[in-house]
Amino acid sequence: DSGPFHLNTTDQPSMSGDSGYADSGPFHLNTTDQPSMSGDSGYADSGPFHLDTTDSPSMSGDSGYADSGPFHLDTTDSPSMSGDSGYADSGLFHLKTTDSPSMSGDSGYADSDSFNLNTTDTKVTYKPLVITEEGFMEEDKSIQLSGNVQFDGNGDISDFGFVISSRITLDQSKSTVYWVRGIGNPSKFSLKVTESPFPDVIYFRAWAKNAAGYGIGPVKKILIPEPAQSWWGEITEEIGGWKSSPWFGTFIYYEKGWLYHSQLGWLYSSGLDNQSVWLWSEHYGWLWTKQGVWPFLFRNESASWIYFTTTQNGTPLFYDYLTSSYLGFDNQAINEAE
Repeated sequence: DSGPFHLNTTDQPSMSGDSGYADSGPFHLNTTDQPSMSGDSGYADSGPFHLDTTDSPSMSGDSGYADSGPFHLDTTDSPSMSGDSGYADSGLFHLKTTDSPSMSGDSGYADSDSFNLNTTDTKVTYKPLVITEEGFMEEDKSIQLSGNVQFDGNGDISDFGFVISSRITLDQSKSTVYWVRGIGNPSKFSLKVTESPFPDVIYFRAWAKNAAGYGIGPVKKILIPEPAQSWWGEITEEIGGWKSSPWFGTFIYYEKGWLYHSQLGWLYSSGLDNQSVWLWSEHYGWLWTKQGVWPFLFRNESASWIYFTTTQNGTPLFYDYLTSSYLGFDNQAINEAE
């Protein structure tokens, strides 16, 4: 309960001439719970015992006048209607070791003075222990989150839900943060996010609240795939991540605009609202095209048009209308006779 402690009832000298003779001297009082064979969930503390603070005679002539006298202190658990709680039964009590006057003339000088001793356990409430479960994305691009309270912290759970953020930190000066209530109960609650508020990744944590405050679970994340680019038009998904466009050909789209075209090689793309696209090539710079214009491309570097013809030994060949010649990857004109 209150744990072991020392109580000293030894007389102390005073200006009034108290001789300072020991009463019962210092002793050890242990109210710490101990296991017992009976299986009582509220283990016996120190059990009943007697504490005697009566003066004892001495060679100096102390006549042994009573201080507070012997008394009985019982810290043993007792059953209750609600089941044994495990808390100390004696609760708060008053222990007085002050000398009391007597007919024999004891002056009644204080030993350790009176004090209160409380061996009753106090129920402590802690923040809840919360688990963040794995989230996943549905086919309709909605996100399903779930969590649960593993330990209520000895308190009633008054609220629960999820905190989602654009970055791993919950510092609102560095991340966009939303606190959202979940549905269900503390043992199992969930949240459906119909559309991610963040473009690339969503971080999420389950949380629950009791009287002690908020308990927050470990952070998890879901990567948000980029939506199909409007300039692709209608595409067909193929094996290995390849996409097939009826006008642009076959390519693999990676992220942030980067793609690998089966005939043109690596390109960086930047789509426009009018369904057209700027493509950056290491060899030709920026090229503009769109469905209905392809395989013609406008070359920004020379402000002229080029025409994609075919590939030769893995190298794309373009016809340059400005120079009336063919261009290979080396960006050099190729003689038509060749």
